[in-house]
Amino acid sequence: MEKAYLGIEIGGTKLQLSLGNAHGKIIYRYKDNVGKIKEASYIKSVIEEALKTKILPLDYDIKAIGIGFGGPVDKDKGQIINSYHINGWKKFEITEWIKQIINVPVFLENDANLAALAEAHIGAGKEVNLVFYITIGSGIGGGFIINKSIYHGKAIAESEIGHFRLTKKGNTFQSECSGWSIDKKIRNAIQRFPDSELAHLVKGDTNSEAKYLKQALFNNCQIANQIYSELTDNIAYSLSHVIHLLNPEIIIIGGGLSLMGEMLSQSIEQKISNYLMDAMLPGPKICLSELKEDVVVIGALLLAIEKYNSNN
Repeated sequence: MEKAYLGIEIGGTKLQLSLGNAHGKIIYRYKDNVGKIKEASYIKSVIEEALKTKILPLDYDIKAIGIGFGGPVDKDKGQIINSYHINGWKKFEITEWIKQIINVPVFLENDANLAALAEAHIGAGKEVNLVFYITIGSGIGGGFIINKSIYHGKAIAESEIGHFRLTKKGNTFQSECSGWSIDKKIRNAIQRFPDSELAHLVKGDTNSEAKYLKQALFNNCQIANQIYSELTDNIAYSLSHVIHLLNPEIIIIGGGLSLMGEMLSQSIEQKISNYLMDAMLPGPKICLSELKEDVVVIGALLLAIEKYNSNN
């Protein structure tokens, strides 16, 4: 029986389970969109079904499992602290639950931390020692890697860039720049400007309007340009705080928004200089995730491999 490891990604909309070899290379993928029913009970049922009907029948010798969760976690207790997008995850002991299905060692981490780990080891940050990763999708998270290891704070959370305050009134980076926030801004803009190019592209589609933003920009839509300019300026402003505090060698952008491509990283890089002290100019390299949609599950595989090897 061939040896393998299992990586699990649980986000606000995306679920992935991937088997990988001892080097973190994926050998089997299972994906599902779990955003349609925003309840932990539904996601757990999908995970259990996938493990029992998709993963276990492949007959690999699974040595360990890594889980990347989209929210704060207590990695030592194997417990989800909370989810800001999905109901029902609060205080859920997920590692013990997974062990009841597959009785092997299970390890838990925040998804952005694992994405940062993957990029630092085999992605865009593999040549440097100080890597900051940010994911902009259903929510916004961050991870900081020092010499190929995750930086952990005092207690249960760290690098929570999505909760940076943009104003004292409570506007956060996440409330202004997450995928759901962009969707809402596009809906509001379409109501005000129903004849705009952006409105013609969306055509009443209420399932992730943000996916039309790039095409609207290419079509020279003024409304799309206004949304995009504000968005990239807010991202640049938030990342300037990361640079002033940590001064990483590279900042890597992942998540659904990164699918806009190089235009996104270039826009942000151009605007960051407006917010940096002179001594830190021109700032770190800003680039897109090389591992794309596999980044969290690869990080989860690397976590499982590292923990298993250290314990055996």
